[in-house]
Amino acid sequence: MASGGASIGYRRGRRELEKGKLGATFLPMTSRTILNVAVLSLCCLLAGLTFDHAQAANDTSARWGAIASSNRWYGYSFSHPTRAAAEQAALNQCSRLAGRAGKCSVRLQFDRSCGALAEGNYGEWATATAPTREAAGKTAAAECDKHLPAEPCKVVVSACSTQ
Repeated sequence: MASGGASIGYRRGRRELEKGKLGATFLPMTSRTILNVAVLSLCCLLAGLTFDHAQAANDTSARWGAIASSNRWYGYSFSHPTRAAAEQAALNQCSRLAGRAGKCSVRLQFDRSCGALAEGNYGEWATATAPTREAAGKTAAAECDKHLPAEPCKVVVSACSTQ
């Protein structure tokens, strides 16, 4: 039996393997074998990345967010597993900030999107949802402006609950 194993040439190693002189675990490495292993490893890596991306794209789990307000005090939440949890988190934040100044109420809930609340100077308000924070804010302000066009409304809070 050859000593060292690694010093055996490809042809000699192949002959000795065929004759049963080498253990079944010895196979000489050639550049072709190395290339095959590299290609197989790359394919496995790409398959794993593709699977992760496809899994993320097909993720249908809820990501709820909510906006609550009371007399110029606001609270918001995002990325909660349920609508109720998002509402409660927004109410809790609003209540902590408002203190005894008023009772907070949920103005908007949204799932895997963005939401915004716009208010005017005289108590008018509007909410909107959209794919982006900017679009939600713009829509909420435009809706609020319909109540009293002379005084432009301002976006007071916005949040996104997306991946």
